Amino acid sequence: MMHMETLGYWPPPLLKWKVVCIPKDSVGPGKACPTMKLRPISVGPFVYRLWSAIRVRQVGTKLQLLRIFPDQQAGCSLSCHGLLIHGQVSALLHQQTHGVALDFEKAFDRASWKDALWIAAQVGVPRDILQALQSQFTHQLRAFAFQGVMHPHWFGNATGLAQGDPFSPLGLALLLLPVQRKLMS
Repeated sequence: MMHMETLGYWPPPLLKWKVVCIPKDSVGPGKACPTMKLRPISVGPFVYRLWSAIRVRQVGTKLQLLRIFPDQQAGCSLSCHGLLIHGQVSALLHQQTHGVALDFEKAFDRASWKDALWIAAQVGVPRDILQALQSQFTHQLRAFAFQGVMHPHWFGNATGLAQGDPFSPLGLALLLLPVQRKLMS
């Protein structure tokens, strides 16, 4: 797995992902599910997912020690709900009377992986990890599947973080870091 960091690229078989569209709600037999009610979960190659999960845990621990994400567990068990609860508790402790709730609908697919990697570089994520992630995101191919049927065409050039990629929660947290810091100041 560390071989990909040394080379700086992933072999072609480790670049193919399946995006499984799962309905958020039950629509009943014979009824079509509206597009906005589908949850696109990306399932990547096992070797990449294992590498990414290990690296996210290592990077998340490092960022915690640097206090990049105060009072959060970036890269370990960060959740949007945890971020909102943190904001509500902080507001109560500081007796603030107003708050902000962010809508995270379709956030992963719309959040730029390029921006997430740029911020990751700024906060000290090692270059070899960033290079391996950039290679994966740049050359990644995705095929869509719904109700067990997989589309025969592979699509490239995805610009958003894939929901289901172990790096995506950390990437989203990095993208929200400037917003969080602005709100906390």
